[in-house]
Amino acid sequence: MAGSCAQVPESMKTNGEAWWIRTTDSLLKRQELYLAELTPHACIIAYLGKGFPAATLEGALSKQEDHQTTTEGRDMPTTTAPKSDLERLLELNRDYITSVQTSDVRRFDEILAGDFLCTNPDASMVDRDSFLEQTARPAGITNLEAHDVNVRIMGDFAIIHARTTYTRADSQAGAGRYTDVWARRGGRWLAVSAHVTRA
Repeated sequence: MAGSCAQVPESMKTNGEAWWIRTTDSLLKRQELYLAELTPHACIIAYLGKGFPAATLEGALSKQEDHQTTTEGRDMPTTTAPKSDLERLLELNRDYITSVQTSDVRRFDEILAGDFLCTNPDASMVDRDSFLEQTARPAGITNLEAHDVNVRIMGDFAIIHARTTYTRADSQAGAGRYTDVWARRGGRWLAVSAHVTRA
């Protein structure tokens, strides 16, 4: 190993760490490109074969800074971050409640699985088609709201528990609970089961 290490001038230190340069004939020919590709905190190590002028190092680092500035300042394409499963399920839960109140058969047709089953407050159980038929009729209640919504996600399976309040046809206050089961199928969350109670 020939030669000795030369310390970079104080003006070129980063966070108090000196950069030490050792170079060989082969690296000397590519020194500017090599340095420009390194991160500012990199330690450049090679073997001394020829002198490495400080001006050359400064020029390479200057190119590195210009490259970083150009890259960081470049307009990058913007994308909307995908919604988390929790966000998506909370949104679907709101859609479900709203659709019950507004008799929105079309929305239910979009979010119910083909094998959906629902246990009604009167203890009857209906399949998807029967549920859509009963949804098309006026709900018979108003001001339906969900409270204390609890979403439990287990992989491609989720259970939503919640408490409800509403106003009956006789203007009296009512309350109840529901448990909805959701499954991710083909990349979409679909309701596969519901159980509703009302007092």
